[in-house]
Amino acid sequence: YHLGDASEATVALERCRQRASDDPSWGAANATLVTTAGRFLDALRPSVGRLRLSVEPDDARVLLDGEPIPGTGTVREIEIDPGRHRLMVTAPGYETTHETVSVLSGATDTHSVSLARLPARPATLVVESVDGARILLDGEEIGVGRVEEELPAGSRRLRVEAEGLPPAAAAACIL
Repeated sequence: YHLGDASEATVALERCRQRASDDPSWGAANATLVTTAGRFLDALRPSVGRLRLSVEPDDARVLLDGEPIPGTGTVREIEIDPGRHRLMVTAPGYETTHETVSVLSGATDTHSVSLARLPARPATLVVESVDGARILLDGEEIGVGRVEEELPAGSRRLRVEAEGLPPAAAAACIL
């Protein structure tokens, strides 16, 4: 707290109080520790802010000042120190967003982030084989020896056949 990180002090005190409550083997010392931690927490709470995030998609990764925020789900609540913070939200298949959020001491700021989907792009399939080899995609011949073709994303069966050689089959995932 004296180093200017009230939110980290709050987390540490909560963890200390929980561990002391879970382990009664120290008897009176634990009861005193739980009470003392509670008093410190009561004094700290007014100097900590809360950020309530509404995030879409719900499995997006959230970073606050470059540090990952644990958890998933549409709504996430984070205790943070007052002031301005850098927020980054990212998810596969979506555009990453960078924003600045501000939180006041003792206040809760509500912020929504809805990531935009990236546009679907065709993929390019390139197959290079021996001269005269038949190249089949999903059982249909698409070229001989070499093929380069734009395809929509999806799973396909790729097969290459050349006289005198065993056929090579593979499952291809076109991204």
